[in-house]
Amino acid sequence: MNNNDTINHNNVINNNLDTSNPTPRNQVVLLLDTSSSMDSEPIKELNADLRQFIQKTADNETISRSIELEVITFNSHADVIMAFAPICNMDRDPAPLIAQAPIAMGDAMRMTLKDLKAQRKLYRDNEISSYRPWVILMTDKKAVRQTLFGQLRLTLHP
Repeated sequence: MNNNDTINHNNVINNNLDTSNPTPRNQVVLLLDTSSSMDSEPIKELNADLRQFIQKTADNETISRSIELEVITFNSHADVIMAFAPICNMDRDPAPLIAQAPIAMGDAMRMTLKDLKAQRKLYRDNEISSYRPWVILMTDKKAVRQTLFGQLRLTLHP
């Protein structure tokens, strides 16, 4: 299977960067497991956590000027559901995530690395300073035990 079969990237790199904001940027990527193992209570908790993360960070004036968030979900494929954008511009009540299909964590990791590199290049090209990016993975233990090592090997050595 080639990567294009499982990754829905849609060229979502943010080219509308606010260069008037002098604050150093902090890229944050949320990798969210929406595989079938997350069905029921875990997906409800994940939806609540996503809303809370966006609301709390957007409410903080200092943080909201710095954080640029991207959200990637993964199940049988990886999707960018929210492209890099300032956290203060994010929908504070995003559409609910739905648990479905098996897991494609490696695809999500590859997409994350590609997007982080592109966003950092955009910062450099516009002379915007930035901090080291954060990648936050939210998944259930069952999915991690079943797939992490094999998927990580594919991510590091495609």
